[in-house]
Amino acid sequence: MQSRMQKFQLAEDAIHALLDTALHGRLSTLNADGYPYTVPVHFVFAEGRLYVHGLDRGQKIDNIRSYPLVGFEVDELDGLLTDNLSQPCQADAAYRSVVAQGDARLIDDPAEKHRVLGWFVRKYTPAFAPQDMPSNKVMATCVIEITLRSLTGKYHA
Repeated sequence: MQSRMQKFQLAEDAIHALLDTALHGRLSTLNADGYPYTVPVHFVFAEGRLYVHGLDRGQKIDNIRSYPLVGFEVDELDGLLTDNLSQPCQADAAYRSVVAQGDARLIDDPAEKHRVLGWFVRKYTPAFAPQDMPSNKVMATCVIEITLRSLTGKYHA
């Protein structure tokens, strides 16, 4: 780990808090030519895993089927640090970020998909949490589970 990372490392509870409150992250997969493919995604963090949902087709899904190792990133800009500047290159930013690596799998089990999509509803549209999700919508939605190999965070304030 880089020395700067050690000095500004987020504690585990701060990592989990950012994952619980951030509304979007970025998922990186590898395509058949070995190039990274990064897309913004809605996600939930639950039971020590990351979950992403979306369409059941496309480059992201093709990449995961071929090579399930993925990267994930989320960050929050807390503000620009511009007080007491005497030259342009002194500006800085206050932020928190989390970077993860893991193994992705597509969830096929309907009950498991329903359970995970319930977490999405509670995070993004909590007013609808008491309502049942239509099973045709659940079945048409692709749910990706990411089992984490690494999870780190850093900050600057």
